[in-house]
Amino acid sequence: MFQTPKLWLWIAVLSCHLIHRVASRTQPHVIMIMIDDQGYNERSSRNPEFRTPVMDRLESQSVRLTRMYMQPSCSMSRAAWMTGRYPHTMGIEQPFQGYDNRSIPVDIKLLPQYLKDAGYQTYMIGKWHSGMCSWSMAPTRRGFDAFSGCLFGNGDHFFQFKGNPYDFWTNETLDRSVSGQYDTEVLTQRTIDVIKEHRTSRTTQPFFINLAYKAIHVPITVPEYYSKRCSHINDTLLRDRCGTMAGVDDGIKNITDTLEQLGYMDKPLLLMVTSDNGGDSPYGASNWPLRGKKSTVFEGGTLVPAFMYSRVLFPDAPRDYNGLLHVTDLPVTIINLANNSTTPVVIPNVDGKNQWLAIKQNGSSKRDKMVYQMWLDVGAVRVGQFKLVYHKRGPCSGWQNPLSAFNTTLPENVTIAKGICCST
Repeated sequence: MFQTPKLWLWIAVLSCHLIHRVASRTQPHVIMIMIDDQGYNERSSRNPEFRTPVMDRLESQSVRLTRMYMQPSCSMSRAAWMTGRYPHTMGIEQPFQGYDNRSIPVDIKLLPQYLKDAGYQTYMIGKWHSGMCSWSMAPTRRGFDAFSGCLFGNGDHFFQFKGNPYDFWTNETLDRSVSGQYDTEVLTQRTIDVIKEHRTSRTTQPFFINLAYKAIHVPITVPEYYSKRCSHINDTLLRDRCGTMAGVDDGIKNITDTLEQLGYMDKPLLLMVTSDNGGDSPYGASNWPLRGKKSTVFEGGTLVPAFMYSRVLFPDAPRDYNGLLHVTDLPVTIINLANNSTTPVVIPNVDGKNQWLAIKQNGSSKRDKMVYQMWLDVGAVRVGQFKLVYHKRGPCSGWQNPLSAFNTTLPENVTIAKGICCST
C-alpha cells in the first residue's frame, strides 16, 4: 500500500518545480560581435594561413550557422540588423557616406528599444554607420543606454582621422583620449569595461552589447606585433590582413576570458560572431570558394561565417544549423528570446522571422525566400534553392579568382543556390 508522502517531499518537489520555472524564464545576456568585411575564407578553421585559434575553438563548441546571409554592404546590413526590415524598404540602397543626411528612419523602433522595453541594459560599441547628421540619428537617441565608438563608417584604425573630422565618441561627447591607439584594442577594452561594471553593480538586469569592430575594413593597417604573427605570408597586404584578424581574435579572447572569470559563461548568455558582409577582394579579402565580393549580390558578398555560442542555451552543441537565415531574422529572433515567452512577440512591419526555436531545436527554418538587395540596376532574390540575379549593365560574372599568395585547395562542398543571371 502506498503511504501518504511526507511534507518534506512535497516541499522538495515544489522547490524543484519553482527553480525550473525561474531558470527557464531567466533572460539571457546577449552579445553580438560583428566583424567588418570579413571574407568567407578568413578564419583559420577554413584557411590555415590565418591565425584565429579562439574563434575556431568557440566555433567548434557552437551552433554553426551555415546559411547566414547579410546584405552586400555596410549600412544596409546594419539597418537590417537594427530593424528586421529589408533596407530597400526604408530607402537605404547605398552605404551612408561622409556628411550624409540619411539614416535609419527615426520613426522606426530599433532592436535596442525593444530590448529596453524588456528590461535590458543596452550598449553600442564600435562602428555605428546608421546615421550621423543630427543627434536624433545617434545611438543614444535610438535605444542605447551608452555609446562608445564612431558614428561614421570609415577612417583609419588608429583614431587619427587625418584630413577628416575627429570621430570617436563616448555617448555624445568627443573622446580624444583614444587618439593614436589601435581601434580593435580600444573597442575590446570598452566592452570589457561594460561587462565588469555590470558585474560590480550587482544589477539583475540583463545586458545587450552590440560590438561592431572596424576591422577588417580598409585601410588595412595593424600594429606590427599582430602582422608578425603572419610572417609566413610574404605579400604585405595579405600579411597585414591576416594580422588584423589575429587582433580581432585576441579581442574575442579577452572578452570571453572576462566573461569566464566573472561567471557569465555558465549563465544564460548568447554570444554571436559574424561579419556584416563578404570580404572586399580588391583589398586582399578571400571569399573562396564563393562567387563575388562585398557590394555584390553573389554568395561571396552575402553568405558570411557565423556562429552562436552558449553553454546554457545550446546544451546539444556543437552542431551545424543548415536552415536559411537572413540578417532581418536576427533582431526578431533576439527580441523573442529576450522576452522569454511562449507567446511570440509581434513586431509590426518587419521582413524578419522569429527563428529562435528553429535554431535551438535544429528545426526547419521559418524562411524559404529572401531578397539579397534591390539597387537601380542590380538586384537578386532567392526562393528555395533557386536564385535570380538581375543585372542591367555590363558583364554579369562576379567571379573573383583567389589570390596566388593563399592556398585555396579546399575540398569542401558549399551549399549555394542554383540560379541564372539576367542581363539587359
